[in-house]
Amino acid sequence: SNCSISASTSDGGNENILRLGTNDQQFAMCATATCLEAMNKSGSFEGMDVYNDFLVMFNMYPTVFQMPVLKTSGIESIWDITGKSINLGAAGSDSRSMNVAILKALGIDEGSFDSQAISHSNAIDMVIDEKMDGYMIVGDSGQSHQMKAMSSNKMIMLGLGSGPNGDEDIATVISKEPYFYEFTIPANTYPDQDYDVKTVAQGTLLICRSDISEELVYEFTKLVWENLDYLETFN
Repeated sequence: SNCSISASTSDGGNENILRLGTNDQQFAMCATATCLEAMNKSGSFEGMDVYNDFLVMFNMYPTVFQMPVLKTSGIESIWDITGKSINLGAAGSDSRSMNVAILKALGIDEGSFDSQAISHSNAIDMVIDEKMDGYMIVGDSGQSHQMKAMSSNKMIMLGLGSGPNGDEDIATVISKEPYFYEFTIPANTYPDQDYDVKTVAQGTLLICRSDISEELVYEFTKLVWENLDYLETFN
């Protein structure tokens, strides 16, 4: 059967969940952790009567914790951000929620540094202009924001595993937030990055409202799996 699908933009997975609830969207992309928070009405959905009658269709790609910082900032690991200006991402975004969860898991107080809440695209420009020390993002590796930052030759790419206690930090975060798993950003993923970056990642899921017909979900999934080679050309 023929079906017309249109794409819409949003500020991230949190907003996508809310749009599923109002039926403005029937399908949405969402980080694993955001789905879990909605299911449990916890975290960013604490105390909200959030729609959580959605179904997971499939895992799309890893969304990776990355922390590009100025080489001149002196930051060598997540523990060095005290007193520095760091963007955590726009309010309501998956990335910000995940960054906050990582900081909380490690016991790093958000008040111990100059925490910013702006879009990543704006943060890139501020960091390159040396008006900010760096930013944290939980997003797919190789995306244009980080490419732009690393092309400036002013940045070093850090991950959760950067620094002398990196392996321990990774283990701590995974034990407290088990949707994360160990992940390595291979050398040369970005310009000016001739080193592997040890960090963590989680899945980005495609979810749908539970009242969507099984036939439509099946055909949608079949269409994706039969065209993976084509879809990968967009990465």
